[in-house]
Amino acid sequence: MTIDVAILDIFYDQQHLFVGKEVEITGFVYKEPEFKENQLVIARFGISCCYADALVYCIFRRWKTPKL
Repeated sequence: MTIDVAILDIFYDQQHLFVGKEVEITGFVYKEPEFKENQLVIARFGISCCYADALVYCIFRRWKTPKL
């Protein structure tokens, strides 16, 4: 497991530690057609050995008011 993946695990498992804080994540944005205007996913690929075992790690993001 790389450091990047471990940090995303912390974001997911201990979300309460980040409420009200600003964080910066490098990745790509994905948006399903059925998402609301104020919803998106920020994602990264995690690779252990080679591209064949790549996994997507993502954080669902929602704003109180539409900003997209």
